[in-house]
Amino acid sequence: MSTRYIKRSKLSFFVLIFTIVLIFQLKSINVRLTSLEDNVSFLYERQSMSTIIKLLNEIYLIDIRELDTRIISSIESKQMNSFFSYVAKFMNEDYNCTRWSRIQNWLCLSTQPKLIEFNLLGFGKSNKLNKKFKKNAIQVIRSPVKSLNIIQFGNRASYVTSENILGDDDKTLIVLFEATTAKMYFTIDMLSNMENLNEKQQISMKKLIKKLCQLERQVYYLSFYYSIGLYQFFAGLALFELYRNPSVNPDELTNRIMGSEVIQNYVPLLFRLYKIHQFIITY
Repeated sequence: MSTRYIKRSKLSFFVLIFTIVLIFQLKSINVRLTSLEDNVSFLYERQSMSTIIKLLNEIYLIDIRELDTRIISSIESKQMNSFFSYVAKFMNEDYNCTRWSRIQNWLCLSTQPKLIEFNLLGFGKSNKLNKKFKKNAIQVIRSPVKSLNIIQFGNRASYVTSENILGDDDKTLIVLFEATTAKMYFTIDMLSNMENLNEKQQISMKKLIKKLCQLERQVYYLSFYYSIGLYQFFAGLALFELYRNPSVNPDELTNRIMGSEVIQNYVPLLFRLYKIHQFIITY
């Protein structure tokens, strides 16, 4: 075997080792960046709680004291597994077969998930709701499922309860918010020309639509879970992008998004909430 061949083999070996180390380091950097993004998102969720609560208290006259991250899980019990299967049959017909069929290849949002995580969930009392509907038309919200052996995901219980500071007869409204630090960009024209967008615009648009669809799924499942009408929900998106860019008016952005027929088709429950002034976009 020639000396030149041996040297070449050694060089190839060192190049291979260097490449493997480089790939490992790049993956490690990517993991750290993803972890950092997750931590920033978590901190934003925590920070946005007090802002949202104050907004709901003062502007929308909703008496709510707490918002928290919760998980509802199909593996908690046989009853919960049956519940998820039951709701999934209806949601699959209402969304997968119709509304989300054209975007499911990138939406990747199951209508029969193993669990659903709620970014910000709370229970309150709406003074406007009480005036609009007769007292017997508004159901007091109580959790129908409480397992003695609660499965823990971190420090969060795996069921959704309606226990908070309010009295038992004051919980008549479920408040749901999705919070995100991701950059969001939206124009109505983009919906009909997704293929013509650059990569950043496509990613931004898809993230926004996915957040809306996640919120839609949350409302859908909880409407079955508590057996309440849609008017007993208040939902919204908390976008850090609005904090970074104060020139964007949240109300105008909400009107633009919900004014799109395509969006209305994707998230009909959120659109109905928007029509009765119970869906907002804020920061």
